[in-house]
Amino acid sequence: MSLVTQTARILRQGLETARWPGVLPGERQLAEQLRVSRPTLRAALSQLEKEGLLQNSQGKRRQPVAPVRKPGGKRKTPRSICLLSPHAMDEVPPTVLFWINELRARLAELGLGMELVVRPSAYNTRAERAWVELVQSHPSAAWVLFLSTEPMQRWFAARKIPALVVGSCPPDDPLPSVDVDYRAACRHAAQWFSGHGHKRLALLLPASGCPGDQESEEGFREGAVNGEVKVVRHDASVAGVCAKLDRLLATAEPPTAFLIARSAHALTVLTHLQRRGLKVPQDIALISRDEDPYLQHVVPALARYTSRPQQFARKVGEALVQVLEKGAKPVKPVRLMPEFLRGETAK
Repeated sequence: MSLVTQTARILRQGLETARWPGVLPGERQLAEQLRVSRPTLRAALSQLEKEGLLQNSQGKRRQPVAPVRKPGGKRKTPRSICLLSPHAMDEVPPTVLFWINELRARLAELGLGMELVVRPSAYNTRAERAWVELVQSHPSAAWVLFLSTEPMQRWFAARKIPALVVGSCPPDDPLPSVDVDYRAACRHAAQWFSGHGHKRLALLLPASGCPGDQESEEGFREGAVNGEVKVVRHDASVAGVCAKLDRLLATAEPPTAFLIARSAHALTVLTHLQRRGLKVPQDIALISRDEDPYLQHVVPALARYTSRPQQFARKVGEALVQVLEKGAKPVKPVRLMPEFLRGETAK
């Protein structure tokens, strides 16, 4: 399906659900909303004009042509899914792009479209106004929440808005979710370190507020029963990761084993240790909690946990179908146990 056809489908669904009452936004604003170029948008709009769904008057914004409804006719149910993300697609890891594309294909088979909604403001500490605006301006059969925070999850759950979390939820599971079993993986990592003689362990996490990172900390502490554990959170920047690492190494008894959340941050830690003249794993053992394709090219081979992206994408699709069928009713969370690749950095 071409990008013009996909854009036309999203526009058509928006017109059916009265997303733009009165007149459509200007081309620049509409192109930003749909994340497409203006030539692509114009081609899609021209297609809808030929179908008689839009009216284009000289010097005026395009107007939806009101459909003829029978007396007592019901408004159509939205036939699209909204995926909420704080990052544009060129900023997310390849594994994320894979399951998003797989999910889009699965939805297309069901006659559903998918709209990517990039809204960093929705991930602020107090973002209730942004969530209200999102739901009102994007009629959707269900929401897919990526990298969502606990307050966001609880807000959607309290209003019984059908939603699926791609990630983890708090222990009471306010929403259905699909994620890697970070608790089990991090417990295993701590046990691996302890079993190889390490007594001082460290876990580096971004200060994201994601429940999955909290589960990682809990699992890591569970696995390091007889060891000293330091959990350090950083701002996710290269400078921030290096600064936190330098502080740990400057302590009287620095950690000898590190578990790093996010594959990009694990690469930062590995190269920064080498810059400081420290050898991995002779001086410090290192494991990445997450996987990305580029880690296959890292030397020494980074020890890490990996999940099959095809399996993850399939589970996300299956869970979303359940959400669509059951609406806001509870759906059992799904956790996938990753495989541990020993590599060369955790001996």
